[in-house]
Amino acid sequence: MQKINPFVVTSVIKLHEDGYSSRRVAEFVGYCKSTVNDVLRRAKAADLTYAKAQELGYMRTAEMLYPPKPNVPDDAIVEKHQRFLKDKTLTKKDLWEEYIQENPDGVKYSQFCEKMNQLKPRRRTAKRPASKSAATARAAATAKASSSNQSQSPPPIAPRNYEAEGIREPGYYK
Repeated sequence: MQKINPFVVTSVIKLHEDGYSSRRVAEFVGYCKSTVNDVLRRAKAADLTYAKAQELGYMRTAEMLYPPKPNVPDDAIVEKHQRFLKDKTLTKKDLWEEYIQENPDGVKYSQFCEKMNQLKPRRRTAKRPASKSAATARAAATAKASSSNQSQSPPPIAPRNYEAEGIREPGYYK
């Protein structure tokens, strides 16, 4: 569901009060039915009617239905990021679960990860070079496979003797 245009919110409420179904309202305003139902659910929870929406205006009506999310202090995320850099066994998911327990109105996981990624420096994973023994074993396996493929090639096909079989050669017409 998407956040609906503030100018359309009052239209959705008016059409619904006029007796139109959610499907018809969705067709009229150009949004999907679930978005229209979300607006109507939010309007009912806020006890918002068309008359009240007209008094408030478009923008204040939209703010009533879609209040801004509480701004959680970024200090908590910075602290989690510092722990993430120090302890290599921690995952972002573990830290987010701790964060949500401490800040129940905090950001969701995707926003938490986005804010964590914006902080510098990032934890880097070390890539180990392949050992010489592994590279040698891989090269030997490749050489063995190519030599075994050469010995297993099928025998050549002998040309067909059409005269001995008593049939005409393909493409021969007299």
